[in-house]
Amino acid sequence: IKGDINLENLTIGAKPISAIERKERIKKAQQLMQNQNIDALILEAGSALIYFTGVKWRRSERFTGAVIPKEGEVVFVTPYFEEPSVRESMAFDAEVRTWHEHENPFQVVAGILDDRGISSGRLAIEETIRHFIVDGIAQAAKKITLISGKSITRGCRMYKSKNELNLMQIANNVTLEAYR
Repeated sequence: IKGDINLENLTIGAKPISAIERKERIKKAQQLMQNQNIDALILEAGSALIYFTGVKWRRSERFTGAVIPKEGEVVFVTPYFEEPSVRESMAFDAEVRTWHEHENPFQVVAGILDDRGISSGRLAIEETIRHFIVDGIAQAAKKITLISGKSITRGCRMYKSKNELNLMQIANNVTLEAYR
């Protein structure tokens, strides 16, 4: 390429999703759960966990996720040795419950539900959760009814905040400029 290239910063004005905005997302999910008589939502590592909590985690054979009850605070579940890394990734402080290799992580989930008074309620399963997790929870919390969480996650994610729209616009502007 001949000549000078003058690249301007196209990301000025981009603000990351804040802890406050993530908590607002959780409150919206909780309102949807209350409206639909759903007691909690379970998330595993992936886009929904990032969307609600900021935790960027890879999926593996070891369950890391979160329980969002219809009322109260989020609780994270992760292997014991991963707790410090998960805490570093969290957008806000929250309870983290751990499990050791010889323990059943889905019993930890069942314990969280029990502690919230949800021993026979309805647990929404975020739609991308893998089968071994759903099956594990079903075995650990036999009185819990597992249902689809699509109405909650999509009910939140389909509607964009001003900040999300701004970030999407900036990303589109960068893409268009790259093609130019």
